Amino acid sequence: MNIVTLEHVMDPPSVLKELGRVLKPGGELLLVAPHEWEEHQTPHDYWRFTRYGLRLLLERAGFAHVEVEPVGGFFRLLARRLAHSPRMLPAPLALLMLLAVVVPVFLLPLLDAFDHRRNFTLGFICRARKGTPAST
Repeated sequence: MNIVTLEHVMDPPSVLKELGRVLKPGGELLLVAPHEWEEHQTPHDYWRFTRYGLRLLLERAGFAHVEVEPVGGFFRLLARRLAHSPRMLPAPLALLMLLAVVVPVFLLPLLDAFDHRRNFTLGFICRARKGTPAST
């Protein structure tokens, strides 16, 4: 099962609990949630989650073997911010900015190898498994 919309639901704990209910025992959940991401699909963009919040939500919903991995680190986040910055400027400046950020946008993510903590990240990929009735 795959979900990439947790930030768009009004009651994330209830949604995760229901996903756990309908998932067969041993079934896997793949969840992708943004962290440092711009508002999107407004006005229905309600939440941003930390790795600790996602783990807590998943465990409280009855999932086991929870893994939470950051999607990039500081430099990948910086590259995304630079890539989107021309949209905030008037057309002539946007073109200059676009030319100035093309190379850094492709090179900056390579520096993420040096960011071991990944506290600044685009989001998280979570994998969890529904426990069997005997293990829950």
